[in-house]
Amino acid sequence: AWEMSRTDQDAVKNLIVLNTIVNDEGFEQPDMKPGAFTRTLMDAYSSPLTSVAVLTKTFNDLGLKGEHELSEAECFGYVAPMREGADPALYQFFTSINAKLFTALDENKTRFADYKGDTLVMWGAKDETLTVRQIPILKDMLSIPDENIHIYNDNAHFLAEEIPDEIIKKVSAFLTP
Repeated sequence: AWEMSRTDQDAVKNLIVLNTIVNDEGFEQPDMKPGAFTRTLMDAYSSPLTSVAVLTKTFNDLGLKGEHELSEAECFGYVAPMREGADPALYQFFTSINAKLFTALDENKTRFADYKGDTLVMWGAKDETLTVRQIPILKDMLSIPDENIHIYNDNAHFLAEEIPDEIIKKVSAFLTP
């Protein structure tokens, strides 16, 4: 969505943001330095034998604990992209969260100055990786009015799984004129 908004602003009329990386301010970066440990972890993500266990730990670490059970289809939606052979792409993604990424995100600030679409922000306050400190940057960057920013104090990163009915309600209201 960021890239599409940067390259063809007229193509984006409405932007909905749920806990995303905006800037290094408020992003508690996981320790995923290039090397053997990260490569081993990416192999575990993409192995059918361990991907479910690794994703369960990830969900738990991000605040999605047992009280929010995922359906079989939702689990498949997370596990399918992690199937065997995905580890090189995962390794590239996790080890590229560096200064170059944040330089590109900083460039977005100036490019979004001309964005004319509406933006809805929904954020879990308990997200320990993408903290609410991202929101002022996002608000300033896209000139988002306060009424379009919703912070859920009892939720973490996976809002669509934690409070699906609330997310559907907010998105529907936002997209319906």
